[in-house]
Amino acid sequence: MAAHVMNPPRHQLHWDEVIEYAFLSEFDLLRDSRQDVSWQPWTTPAACLMMDWYFKKCRALEEVQRLNVKIRHFITYIQDEDRYLHRCEEQLRATHGPLAHQISIRCNVRGRFDTLHLKHLYNISQLHGFNGTLAPSISALKATGDSGTMPSVTVPMQPASPPLPQPSNLDPQATDTVDELEEEEDIEENIVWAGCALQDIVHLTMDIEHTSGEE
Repeated sequence: MAAHVMNPPRHQLHWDEVIEYAFLSEFDLLRDSRQDVSWQPWTTPAACLMMDWYFKKCRALEEVQRLNVKIRHFITYIQDEDRYLHRCEEQLRATHGPLAHQISIRCNVRGRFDTLHLKHLYNISQLHGFNGTLAPSISALKATGDSGTMPSVTVPMQPASPPLPQPSNLDPQATDTVDELEEEEDIEENIVWAGCALQDIVHLTMDIEHTSGEE
């Protein structure tokens, strides 16, 4: 009630109003400065609310245009990724069956999520005022490994290792520190661990295929 006994009386601030404030301009308390602007028409709560709605609507129209572009980018990526993975699987099926099987599993997992995403996008397209399109476009990314390119799969027979320096290129004055030697050992252990993990996956896949064939 202290706001009402001030000269001139001030607007009483309620907790329900404070928790909805998001900007400093919404605090009526800040208008009570040396220059009294409380009688300006734009200081009323109704005028502030209308200004907020107006600027939000202006930004919403810009956001709709950006989302229309993002939606088409997303649909294009879903289509290109699915096509890319299936082509990789086809190329590896004759030469490396276990790896092709792993890619097939990857396709199935991604396909479940893609179906859900496409369903949501379809529901968005049915909203009143939707002016975008769900038609896929053509990806501009054509670098090696991008989903919009034609894959060329090659499976190395063994993990690639960096070439060892030749004795003639070694500096006789250079000596490895303890930290450098430990770092080299960690790298070698990681390479061995990655190779063993890959072999386990391949063996497990072959066992699954063999068991499925017997059934």
